[in-house]
Amino acid sequence: MQHTDNQTDKLVRNERRGVWLALIVFLVLASTLVLGSDTRRALLQALAIAIVFAIIWLGQQRTCGMKNAIRERRDAVMRDELRQSAITHACKWAFFTVLGALASFCLLSVLVTISVPGQLVAALVIALAATAFLAVFLLLDRG
Repeated sequence: MQHTDNQTDKLVRNERRGVWLALIVFLVLASTLVLGSDTRRALLQALAIAIVFAIIWLGQQRTCGMKNAIRERRDAVMRDELRQSAITHACKWAFFTVLGALASFCLLSVLVTISVPGQLVAALVIALAATAFLAVFLLLDRG
C-alpha cells in the first residue's frame, strides 16, 4: 500500500499496525510459556509496560479524529467484503492449523512419552491459533 494522505489509507494502516501489535504480543506471550521463570517474569513485565504504552498511543490516535465522517469511513473499511473474506479465510486456516498440530501431538504422544502439563498444551494451542489467525489475516488483508 502506498503511503498517501487519504483518510481511508490512514485508517487501514492504523488497523494493520494494531494487528501487527497483537501478533507480536501473542508471540511474546507464547515464548514466555517455554522459558525459565526469571526470563518469563522479565518478559511479562516488559510486555505489560509495552501494552500500557501501546493502548495510550492507540487511544490518542483514535480520539484525535473520531468525527462522524471519519467514524462512518472507518465502519465502511472494517465491514467491506475483502476484509470479511480475509477474516473468514484466516479463521479457516487457524482452525486447520490447530487441528493439524493437535493431531500431530496426539500421534507423537502415542509413539513417545511426553510429560507436558495440560495447561501448557492448552496455552500453546491458543497461542498457535491466535498467531495463525493474525498471520494469515495480515497476508490476505488488503495492504
